[in-house]
Amino acid sequence: MPAGSPITVWTYISAWLWRQLLLTAGILVTVLAFAAAVKFLAEGRLSPVDTLRFMLYSMPPMLEYALPFSGGLAATLTYHRFAADNEALACQAGGISYRSLLVPGLICGLVLALTLIGLTNRIIPTYLRRMQNMVTRDATRVLINSIRRGEAYSFGDGMLVYADRVEPKGPNEQAGAYQVLYLQGVLLAQLDKETKQVKAEGSARDAFAWFFRDTGPADDPGANPNSGSNSGRRGVTRITLVPRDSLGWVRDQFRVESDPPVITATVPSPIRDDPKFFGWRELRELRVYPERIGQIDIRRRQLATILAERAVIEDMDIALRSDGRLRLIDGLGRAVVLRAGGLEWDAQEKWWRILPPAAPGRADGRIAIDTILDDGRERSYKAARAWLRSLPRPESPGDALTFEIRLSEFSAQGASPEPGIGVQISEAGQFGDRTMKGIKPALDPLPRLMAMSSRALLDIAAAHLDAVPHDEVVRQPAEILREDIDELMREIVSKEQERIAMSVACLVMVLTGGVMAMRLRDSLPLVVYLWSFFPALAAVLTIVGGQQMVHEHGMVGLPLLWGGVGGLAIFTGLEYWKLRKH
Repeated sequence: MPAGSPITVWTYISAWLWRQLLLTAGILVTVLAFAAAVKFLAEGRLSPVDTLRFMLYSMPPMLEYALPFSGGLAATLTYHRFAADNEALACQAGGISYRSLLVPGLICGLVLALTLIGLTNRIIPTYLRRMQNMVTRDATRVLINSIRRGEAYSFGDGMLVYADRVEPKGPNEQAGAYQVLYLQGVLLAQLDKETKQVKAEGSARDAFAWFFRDTGPADDPGANPNSGSNSGRRGVTRITLVPRDSLGWVRDQFRVESDPPVITATVPSPIRDDPKFFGWRELRELRVYPERIGQIDIRRRQLATILAERAVIEDMDIALRSDGRLRLIDGLGRAVVLRAGGLEWDAQEKWWRILPPAAPGRADGRIAIDTILDDGRERSYKAARAWLRSLPRPESPGDALTFEIRLSEFSAQGASPEPGIGVQISEAGQFGDRTMKGIKPALDPLPRLMAMSSRALLDIAAAHLDAVPHDEVVRQPAEILREDIDELMREIVSKEQERIAMSVACLVMVLTGGVMAMRLRDSLPLVVYLWSFFPALAAVLTIVGGQQMVHEHGMVGLPLLWGGVGGLAIFTGLEYWKLRKH
């Protein structure tokens, strides 16, 4: 046979192969896209027009699974027709080997594998973000549709909200809410995190739900990774639920409240909480900046706040024990001087006990606090006992670390404080107790710690635990943060290996279809495809199962992830050996 004949045969096979591939992939992708969109259409999350747009967005992600099976089916149909018409036999008689006949399939498989690498690297994560935005961006639509379908809405940390009726009231520009909903006949249920059992429940005559949106560069995984410390509250929807006239049950106790506490929750953007929305470049950056994941950033801020509190407490204790006095400031930046002998943790009160002055003659042996008013006048407080604790931990970077001081059996002298400003004094009991809120340290380390990365904070926490091994307040959040980072690293590895394995499987599946088609040329095309489909399906299932195993247990899942691809390659090699033998 002339030397140019194989090129003619390759062109002939390639034309049929790519024609079958494009047709099969188009049909399969359309079906998969519709299957992905119909669920949200039925739930009311998408309108008919949005459903069509959602289908267009879902087509590129569906190619990750459609291309391998479409390539295998196209190769089966093309090579089976080529072999059934005795064209393969004629080529054999002309000196063209089966290996040469599989070259078009090999080229097609390589192109599909490289295409899949490019898709999973950038294009598929982009369209996954668009899909997710369409179904989760507007939290008000999700809540309204859930209530109108008679379903409970998952609100906050284990809180379920049900209502008989919901009515949109529109935005409230003065409060900054982009939407306000009015709910009637409200039922609330609080689930336990571990057992998922109802630990508290209640009802309210009605309630208002306020929706606030914080958006920013954190919505885009391609944003600057160095901005992790500033992205804590971006890309989330904040919801505030205000029930009225509630009746509830908590731990075998009933309670009736005309003014119940306000319930708050955040709906973080899932785009920044799942590595599947990240391309390979973003995944590499995520290894260095894990705090770009919302949950890890929350853990990082919590640890930073605890470390800042510990540092401030330690500095306070050193200053009081060495000098007997400590300078603090109030909310308006005015001086507050504490004269005492040190600090000691009170396990029963869960506060830091302020010790009296070490020298009996200093401050009459009582704890003293001097405040300076705006006009320069002084006011002093002396107490027999006093405690100190930090106020609720700030959730966003930049919030100052504040404390409150509780005085017991105190006396005051000097000018009266101005109401409503500076140090707030509130009565706490009938035995001369007072609470001073809004106290801040003169030097606040929180902004510096908030700007640090997760791993830098873990190093500081480790050094602190070396000095204070039994400080569970620091140990627990540090261990949780470290576990979250380790889990994220395993998930990154699993996603990268899954994408590579799926691309390699795409190449092998095309070759499997071609080999089995020529090997079983006397069988029906459907029977031939089943011989290649089930091994290919097993390979895909092991890839998905291996990815989950790597995510949960680490590298021990890699043999499973790659075992299916290797098994499919061995199966194809054995069938090719039988084809050549006969």
